[in-house]
Amino acid sequence: MSPESKQRDDGSPASEAIIPSISIEALIAKRDAAIERYERAASLLREASDIAATITNRSSYSLRVDNGRNRDFSTDYKHVTEQLDALVWEYLLDQSGMRTFLDDETKKLWDKAIDTRDVPALTRENIEATFQRLHENRGTMFERGVCEVFRKLSWDYKTNNPRRIGKRLVLRGVVDNFWKKECRPSHDGCNRLDDLIRVCSILDKQPEPDHRQRAYMQLSNAKWPTSGAFTFGDWFTVKGFMNGNAHLAFIRPDIVDELNRIVARHHKNILPPAESE
Repeated sequence: MSPESKQRDDGSPASEAIIPSISIEALIAKRDAAIERYERAASLLREASDIAATITNRSSYSLRVDNGRNRDFSTDYKHVTEQLDALVWEYLLDQSGMRTFLDDETKKLWDKAIDTRDVPALTRENIEATFQRLHENRGTMFERGVCEVFRKLSWDYKTNNPRRIGKRLVLRGVVDNFWKKECRPSHDGCNRLDDLIRVCSILDKQPEPDHRQRAYMQLSNAKWPTSGAFTFGDWFTVKGFMNGNAHLAFIRPDIVDELNRIVARHHKNILPPAESE
């Protein structure tokens, strides 16, 4: 069955079930209208430049309207189209909520595609097929993301001697002690905390935290690590030390058990059965 023929129980297209708050037709229509107006404006600019050339005895495009950069309007049109389509794909990923379920590898692939504007053509068929595939794989991607979070977090996991995830973890490089006199949270370490917060949020059926409330901002505002242990939600606390490490203590045994179950499913015969300490 083709993506465009799939329907929900109520008869509406599958794409509307995956992206309930977005009308794909309206979105594509607005995109086309924006491109059409840009093409019309570019045509008028070419016409203005040609007219100016007849009274200034200068070649066409001598009348610059782009901050001194001589550019071919046909090239600009292609650039604008690619840029707009990449931004629309980024918008769709955010508004659909699908980015929440992307594992790190898939997220990086999408971010690179958007950054280089190497995205699928913006058609209804491509949007439906892409989001249908992501929707069907969201559980697998999330569980891969859980395994990746703990591959990065656990010393034992990194040295290929994994054990059951307990109530406590030691995290390297969460405290920036470069100057020795004044410790502060490190950006890289806080990125790993953000990954863990995201996982805990989803397992706890809570909304993913606002990007403006990232771990780095919260810890910095709290004057961490000198202020002592900091609590994220009701999931875990983090205490920093001068050697750059942080000690993480989980508050919720049920979250620890669920994390263990997920990791064990993907690493059979490596981790013992999930069990909170």
